[in-house]
Amino acid sequence: MKDVARAFRQEQRMRQRFRDRYPDIEDDVSITSLTGLRLGRGVQLRKDAEIFLLPPGEGGAEQSTITLGNRVRVGRRVQLGSFPNTTMIVGDDTSFQAGCVIIGDVAIGSNCLFSLHVFISSGNHFSELRPDWLIRDQDRLALENPDVAADRSAPVTIEDDCWLGWGTIVKRGVYVGKGAVIGSYSIVTKDVPPYSVQAGGPSRELRKRLEFKPPSTVCASNEHDHPYFYSGFLLRKSDLVRAPEKAAVRLQGSRGRIVLAGGSCTQISIVGSLEGSVRAIRCALKWNRMEIHSAIISDRDFELKAEIPLGAQSESARKALPGPLREFNELTIEVDEVRHSPATGAIDASASRPVGAIDSSSYIRIHRCSCLGND
Repeated sequence: MKDVARAFRQEQRMRQRFRDRYPDIEDDVSITSLTGLRLGRGVQLRKDAEIFLLPPGEGGAEQSTITLGNRVRVGRRVQLGSFPNTTMIVGDDTSFQAGCVIIGDVAIGSNCLFSLHVFISSGNHFSELRPDWLIRDQDRLALENPDVAADRSAPVTIEDDCWLGWGTIVKRGVYVGKGAVIGSYSIVTKDVPPYSVQAGGPSRELRKRLEFKPPSTVCASNEHDHPYFYSGFLLRKSDLVRAPEKAAVRLQGSRGRIVLAGGSCTQISIVGSLEGSVRAIRCALKWNRMEIHSAIISDRDFELKAEIPLGAQSESARKALPGPLREFNELTIEVDEVRHSPATGAIDASASRPVGAIDSSSYIRIHRCSCLGND
């Protein structure tokens, strides 16, 4: 009874601590551990929502983490849970209606809509390691065997702007591309291409929201190019930079991805500008997830060019991309805000402050991005 009372008092203290900082956390929300939990501004947790985090060391685990971005809405009776050594990330302005269950290694983008009772899990039980054993005992055996334990979780990715209908089930290891729509009671067992509309069990494509054909050049001034600013950008109409200023999309936080036409390219060109009071950034570029360039940018308006090595354009390099994106090229932009010397005000290239994923501030604007020499 003493242990139960102690656990109850601890939960009450956690709830009060979070309520002081997050007034939109309602009564009867259960959070098993604050360690490993990161909440953005304006997060809403409705009555009877549950966040279950394994403490470090349980089951031989490192600390599992759950990160909810700004203005994430978690409805009533939603369960967000972890396995040993798992990471869950939910992007800004994503919402979960009542009864959703999300467990394990799951990455969900921004502006996603989850209807009621959606189920997603990266995990799996073990029933055939020792078939004559109880499944629970086989699970325990798997945790003790590093070679087998690695198969316990296959990460699930849901990109930005996806809508999952009532009762949808997404199986382990599945990738759902940007802008996809999944109909009610569907069972998603295979990767879903961007902007595909699917339904059924297993799900199949019914139609497309749009034909996803990335060009060699994407421009912020052309709204038909906005789907190819694939993730990490502020694309709500209220967030876009319009005339009389030069049209631009803002990079949200520290990392964004742009999908461009497939084929070989010799050079990438990015035309952009620094935001507001930002004086300098360190910018790293990856082509098909292979780093190709890094530079300090201090000019308010800039054009950044980088050569693309052949190794970053090979079929083996594209295997690092999700299946539905391998026929295209992916540019990743990663930024840190560079600090200045307090004494001289000069740029200190050796020091930078990472732009936090939760902060989601905008540090640069992108006007145009082009891959040159495209076949």
